[in-house]
Amino acid sequence: MPNLDGIQSTKLIRKMGYSAPIVALTAFAEESNVKECMDSGMDFFLPKPIKRPALKQVLKRYCATIPEAAEEADRTPPRARAAPVPPPS
Repeated sequence: MPNLDGIQSTKLIRKMGYSAPIVALTAFAEESNVKECMDSGMDFFLPKPIKRPALKQVLKRYCATIPEAAEEADRTPPRARAAPVPPPS
């Protein structure tokens, strides 16, 4: 971001009342950077390069799953999912 970094942005976002999770994603992974991110209001810290298990942990923790939708998508053939429905004439 040209004028704000992630720390400043998170502080402003939290001041506006946003309460959903904010996850840091940065190459600056020293303990002081982690602490600064968490102190700003972030919920979790992921260092770069991202490791798949760490990303999966964050997604499982903060992203709600919808089992019915996932199961339905798995059973629906790909062509049926992609086919547009023409509007009524």
